[in-house]
Amino acid sequence: MVQDIHRHRQAAADQIRSLNELMKYRAAHHARRKAFIFLRNGEIEIARLSFGDLDLKARSIAAQLQQHFEPGDKVLLAYTSHLEFVGAFFGCLYAGVVAVPVAAPSGSTDLARLAALARDTGAAGLCTGREGFNLEHLLMSAPGLQRRLRCVDTSDDTGRLADRWIEPAVTTASPALLQYTAGTAGEPKGVLLSHGNLLHNQRLIQQSFGHSSQTVGVSWLPLHRDMGLVGHLLQPLYVGCTSVLMSPAAFLARPLRWLQAISKYRGTTSGGPAFAYELCLRRLGADQLMDLDLGSWKTAFVGAGPVPPQTLARFAEKFSICHFRADAFRACYGLTEATLFVSGTAHRQAPNTLRLDADALQLHRVQPAGEATQRVREIVSSGKSPGLDLLIVDPATRRPCPADRVGEIWLRGGSVAQGYCNVPAPSQAAFGATLADTDTDIDTDTDTGANIPTGPFLRTGDLGFVCGGELYVTGTLDEVVEIEGRHYYLQDIEESVRASHPALHAGAAAAIYVHSAKPGQRLVVLQEVKHDELQRLPRAQILKAARNTLLERVGARLQDIVFLRHGSLPRTASGRINRELAWAACVRAGHGGGGAAPIRAR
Repeated sequence: MVQDIHRHRQAAADQIRSLNELMKYRAAHHARRKAFIFLRNGEIEIARLSFGDLDLKARSIAAQLQQHFEPGDKVLLAYTSHLEFVGAFFGCLYAGVVAVPVAAPSGSTDLARLAALARDTGAAGLCTGREGFNLEHLLMSAPGLQRRLRCVDTSDDTGRLADRWIEPAVTTASPALLQYTAGTAGEPKGVLLSHGNLLHNQRLIQQSFGHSSQTVGVSWLPLHRDMGLVGHLLQPLYVGCTSVLMSPAAFLARPLRWLQAISKYRGTTSGGPAFAYELCLRRLGADQLMDLDLGSWKTAFVGAGPVPPQTLARFAEKFSICHFRADAFRACYGLTEATLFVSGTAHRQAPNTLRLDADALQLHRVQPAGEATQRVREIVSSGKSPGLDLLIVDPATRRPCPADRVGEIWLRGGSVAQGYCNVPAPSQAAFGATLADTDTDIDTDTDTGANIPTGPFLRTGDLGFVCGGELYVTGTLDEVVEIEGRHYYLQDIEESVRASHPALHAGAAAAIYVHSAKPGQRLVVLQEVKHDELQRLPRAQILKAARNTLLERVGARLQDIVFLRHGSLPRTASGRINRELAWAACVRAGHGGGGAAPIRAR
């Protein structure tokens, strides 16, 4: 009986046409149910919001925003407090303005970035809170922001303006969110997402992960990025469950806090990029595991880049004493341009892993490794994508690839965004792709006779193939270099170098393939090491070991290693190395002078 009621209510929620309708639905039917729990320093509970509380706060902030902005205006949200951000984000939705989440500024460089985002987006305003930085000081430091933006402090909201809220006309097609890409290669771009995009993606996440009103999410992910916002702010609203939130800084300072929160609140869904699991492996000792119980953790998702199979195996082994199960891992693939989620591995089943011939893979051929295979690469499945049209396409010819070939991942469906904001040419190139030699919306596969939609597609820039109905991501076009007809994945190079010598194991690396007149094309690896080890590193020994390991594992020739202080390499919000800025670091270190430039695939 209870299950029937739940299915009926979820079916009603599925008919909703906007996030605003969804908020009103939760407030009407589940006003007292916990929506969010907020932790200070990842440990101390400071506040709880029910769906009724959320509705009241959002209506009050929306009324405040409606005094300053018109429906459709873009408003920057710069908060360090999760509690303040949540109220402001849902207040933007209720006001009918487009939320533009950004990292809160902490210095002059961040202020310049904020000013640039305001120009790029054409933002009408900036919302801030009480915690993290002083708004008045901010405006004094950057008077241009004050002239360009109407600034609103939402920190004093107590719900007193809720009755003054005027409900805007919002439909499925209405813009809701301008979400910036991570900027792994190149400048971040603002992706415009509609209410329909967000609802469609919420349905994919719920169906793939098996979420219900009994789900408990735990997250340290930044809320101004898509994995945190879409996965842990909107999903609880969609399924009517609870999300426990801590700051990224709290997790990075002490990774144990993440696992302690899962244990304490009986979290069922949590995750992040692979580096989060690696951080726990490196920094948690055996004595810290004794009080952890991770038996409730049913969905441990891993995304935001290639999933190292060794990381999953080591984490499952180490934390099995805490009742963590390997089949909780859910390897996922997604990107901001598709709202967030594209595919995920099956529920309660460890992700499949393929062992492939690495030499064949460098020729973009998918060939299982055999007994005589010299070099092997293991690739973890990113699962199925039942809610989107997914094709593997040759990026040069724009024709579908055979099943045994690596190609670019193209997508079409309700989660694909409206495009990039204020950059029409890149937007058309990415979101308006069509298959070659077609002038209709549907083509026919000559091998299978199946209908293939021809476009428009989203070109993801990611490379992969489909095997057994599951997607396997091999890398990205921006992180692959072609040398004498072979395609070398930069992450394979980096991992080989890191594994070549004990002094490099815990560092971070960025492989850069450069071209200059002297000495010509060369492969350089930027490698972080601990500051106190920089002076006593056996550099010649490490370089020799790295060259031998790389040649043996990947078949590439390494010219040099540039050793950098730990923390020097620039990273995106998802923890991946920003290769454009890493190249600048390479130049500063004295490599690649004389007009040298990184060789890029596109």
